[in-house]
Amino acid sequence: MPRTDVPLTLMRMALALLDRHGRDPAIACHLQAAIDTATGARPMQRGEQIDDESVGPCPNVPIYQ
Repeated sequence: MPRTDVPLTLMRMALALLDRHGRDPAIACHLQAAIDTATGARPMQRGEQIDDESVGPCPNVPIYQ
């Protein structure tokens, strides 16, 4: 496993724990920004859409079809 995989894996695990245990969302936002920076993800641009298959269900949020 390359050296960069370990920190990214730990950050993703920490993000999942923050989501699961309902901690301050600002912490999760900063952690997600760090993950995005490390992976080279760029911000979405106007007109782009999120792929439905890449997004998991959000608990307690009704899904309208």
